[in-house]
Amino acid sequence: MKIINNPNPVFWKDVVKACSFATFFHTDTWASVMAETFRLKDITRAFIFDDGTKAVLPILAKGRMFGLAYLNCRSMYPGVYGGVISEKVLTEGQRQELEEYFLSLKLTALTIVGNPMRPQPFFLDNFEKKEMFTHMLKLAPGFESIFSGYSPKARRRSKSGVKKGIEIRQADNWPDYKAYYATYLDSLKRWGKRLPVMT
Repeated sequence: MKIINNPNPVFWKDVVKACSFATFFHTDTWASVMAETFRLKDITRAFIFDDGTKAVLPILAKGRMFGLAYLNCRSMYPGVYGGVISEKVLTEGQRQELEEYFLSLKLTALTIVGNPMRPQPFFLDNFEKKEMFTHMLKLAPGFESIFSGYSPKARRRSKSGVKKGIEIRQADNWPDYKAYYATYLDSLKRWGKRLPVMT
C-alpha cells in the first residue's frame, strides 16, 4: 500500500467523484474551509493499494504536542460525516492495512465520525466505538408528500410561518449568505450555554 501525505486536490477530487458514498464533508473544499475557520492542520492521507484502488481519509488536527504527536485528530470537523472514501468498496485485507497504518500514526486521538451513506459499516477492530444517529430525508417524493409526514404540531407551525410571510428559497448571492449568518449568530445568543461544544 502506498501512502500519500496531503494528497493533491486532483487526486482527492478524483476519489470523491468515483466514490458512491462520498459526501461534501469528504471534499478538499470542506477540509480547507474547516482548517482555515478553526485554525486546524490538514493532515489528510491518501492510499493506493496493490490492486490500484485509491482511497482518501480526510483528517484535521488541532496542532502538535511538543512538535511530535498530532492533537485531537478528527475525520471530520465539526462532527460531520468522515471516514475513508474509496473508488470501490475495500476488501477485508485492505481495511486491515488501513487499521494497522492508523495505529502506527503519532496521534493523541483519532475520531472518525461514521458515514451513513456507506454501503457497509467501516468498523476498525482496535478502535473504541460509540453509537450515533442522524436524520435523513428523501426529497424526491416532493414537498406535499414530505409535509404530509410532519407531526400535526409541525404542520401548524409551518402554516403559521407561511401566514406571517416567511419564505424559504435557495441562497444564491453574498447578501443571502450574510443574512443567513446573521440569523445563525442570533440563534447562538438564544442558545447561550446550551450550545454544543465542538471538541
